[in-house]
Order: sequence, then C-alpha cells, then structure tokens
Amino acid sequence: VSDTSQRQEETQICRNSAAVSFHFLRAGHNLPLRYQSQISLTRSYDYCGFWGLICGERTQSLDVMEAILQVHPDVQGVFGANDEEALGAVEALKAAGIDPAERVIVGIDGTQVALESMCAGELTATVADLFADYARMIVEISSAILAGDAVEPEYELEGTLTTKDNLAEIIELTGYDITTCPLID
Repeated sequence: VSDTSQRQEETQICRNSAAVSFHFLRAGHNLPLRYQSQISLTRSYDYCGFWGLICGERTQSLDVMEAILQVHPDVQGVFGANDEEALGAVEALKAAGIDPAERVIVGIDGTQVALESMCAGELTATVADLFADYARMIVEISSAILAGDAVEPEYELEGTLTTKDNLAEIIELTGYDITTCPLID
C-alpha cells in the first residue's frame, strides 16, 4: 500500500463519523531519526490529527510531543493516558508557539495540577478519579466480604469527565485548594 493511498484511506475514515476503525502509528514512525531511540520505550498514536500518548510521565510526553510537532505541526488534539502526559503535551505545544487552548488536550486522573491547567485554559478536559468514591466502594465490598456475603469478581471504577462545564463541582468534590479559576470565578 502506497503512502498516498494509505493517507487517502485514513482521510476517508476520519470523514466517516460512524467509523469505529482506527489507524494507529507506532511511535517513531516518520519522526526524525534522533528521536527514534528515545521514543522506542513509549507509544504514540495518530488518528485524524489527534494524538494519543502512552509514555508514563510528563518529561517523556514532552519529548515525544516535541518530536511529533516537528513532523505534524497541525496536531489537532492530544489524549494523554494520564494527566502528566497531557501536561507534557501542553508544555510542548507552548514551547512550539502553539496556544494549547486552540487544541483539544485531555488527560486522565483529575489531579490538582490538571485542574489548575484547565483553569488556565490549557488542558481541555480530564477524566477525574474521585478517590473518595473509590474508597467508599472498597469499604462496602470489604464489609460484604467480612460479613460473608457474595461479591462480584470485578467492579468497574468510573471516572468523571471533567470539562469547563463541571469544573467547579469537581474542584469542590476533590477538595483541592484552587482559589483562582477564571473559568468558574
């Protein structure tokens, strides 16, 4: 398959809003050679201009995103497998002179620094892990086990998608000390 026909196929998939098929690129694909070795322990995926980073930490994510931006400066969005990875992408975009507010950048965890970044208009969203809810569920399951009751073999812990629309509520639920937030002030 030629690069041109592959790109046409990807474009068609991107245009099809009902598409459930994704085309992923291995980390390092079409990136400058000097980045190939440092990216070998990480993964990044491109789908219609939206990149997914699975790097483990902010520094690695920053490095990977800088390399991606050299080849794909038109990045439309970034999904980090955790907030630190998303924040590394924010830093890379800013270093490249791109306003993060003009892109979609999403992380997972709902950390204080991620919520602060949302308040600053940089991070678009995070999936907040509300640990008080998780702890309550663990206590309930543990109590059931101690009482000899049957419990399910698996439980799903759901995060809460946090956007500017529910940011104030999530800040209150987490108890983070965020006193200034132009999005909700």
